Amino acid sequence: MKNIALTILAIFAFSASATAQTIDPTLSNERKEILIKEAATADYNALIEYVDTTPQQQVDLQNFFQLKYELLNDPKLTKEEKATLKKGLATKFLATLNDGQVEKLQTNPELYKKLTN
Repeated sequence: MKNIALTILAIFAFSASATAQTIDPTLSNERKEILIKEAATADYNALIEYVDTTPQQQVDLQNFFQLKYELLNDPKLTKEEKATLKKGLATKFLATLNDGQVEKLQTNPELYKKLTN
């Protein structure tokens, strides 16, 4: 039963994340904010379910994922600027975790790729 719940959560997390990275610019700002928040929450939940984190890391990670999606959905950025930004955000994300947490995250290549791309 636990595996089924985790699978459903993972599917939701990946679909919300994909949605937030390709938000339609014609949507209202309110709807964009909701989609960004959902994607950030999905990434955060997927991470903390897989990797043990400290309370301070949890706060930092919530803020990080929210900022990540806000930045990546800035319509003023070009594709090249977004690609560069993604690399920098991946580095910042990994720096937020300690070595043991990064190693554990790397044992799940799908989640690792999702959170660092």
